[in-house]
Amino acid sequence: MIVSPEHGYWQVTVELLEENENGKLKKRREVYLVDALDVNMVEKRLFELMEGCMSEWDIVSIIKSKICMAYIK
Repeated sequence: MIVSPEHGYWQVTVELLEENENGKLKKRREVYLVDALDVNMVEKRLFELMEGCMSEWDIVSIIKSKICMAYIK
């Protein structure tokens, strides 16, 4: 069994501003689990992920996750 990564995961909450069917703007939140060394890398990876997103978005929170992934061969 291999436990990875050593640096861990980060839970990132993103708030998106989207237009619904009626033309009203509505806020929606999504949570992402990001594999990164530090907060700066988390932000960089999230910006890469959200590139081309049609909605306006903003990072609400970044929290070090207690999740540990184990790969079993």
